[in-house]
Amino acid sequence: MAAQAAQSEERSLFVFSLAGHWFAVDAENVERVIDPAQPTVLPRTPAHIAGVVPFGQEALVMLDLVRFLELDEKKRGDRFMRRIVVLSYGGMKGGVEVDQAAGVVSVLRDGLATPQVIAETRIRDFITSEYKGTHGLVGVIELKGMMEAARV
Repeated sequence: MAAQAAQSEERSLFVFSLAGHWFAVDAENVERVIDPAQPTVLPRTPAHIAGVVPFGQEALVMLDLVRFLELDEKKRGDRFMRRIVVLSYGGMKGGVEVDQAAGVVSVLRDGLATPQVIAETRIRDFITSEYKGTHGLVGVIELKGMMEAARV
């Protein structure tokens, strides 16, 4: 009975689209969603660091997920729908510009499947599971590994 209850637990995920794909991260790691801003480019940083944008009293490092995950830039969505999602995990914080922020959904843990479809490019290294959502197939990103790999 306890094992059955554990399998049915819900997981809160923040869903967003990027370059023609739908992704999700644990909602607890989303600090805020803000309007897009043009990043100030930093010299001598890797190509996946887009620069920094103002965020309150600090500068927020912007991670270019399209470059970092080797996604197709030509599949980016409408510029007017884009938002910056501020992510934090284990003392690390960064912003990612997404094509569309869909919001938080609850997914039953036993509804999460082993990733099989979203397996192209570098994204396969960070997708831990996938599920069929209202937007189609959604790949769940393991934020810890992605942020550590993107760290400069």
